[in-house]
Amino acid sequence: MDDMNDNEAKKAIMDMLLEMQGTVKGIGADVKDIHTDVKDIHADIKETRASFKEHTENMKARYAKIHAILDRIQENNEAIDNSIDSIDNSLDSIGNKLKEI
Repeated sequence: MDDMNDNEAKKAIMDMLLEMQGTVKGIGADVKDIHTDVKDIHADIKETRASFKEHTENMKARYAKIHAILDRIQENNEAIDNSIDSIDNSLDSIGNKLKEI
């Protein structure tokens, strides 16, 4: 009868060990899934970061173009101001000559 109890105890221990082995395998599978998820998230972050960097570079290029256009507008405004000053001087000169006549 003691042998039977020993056999039952051994069987119970083996059953517990098999159950623990299944649990450990399940945990291992969960860890692998989590690892895969983390790798996917990391890849997504890397892709988003690259996209953001590209967007930032595009915005910098657009800003540079806008800045260049504003510089040209400023130059044109200065040229227009100079032309207006020249026309004013010419009109003053014409006015003075007309007064002499």
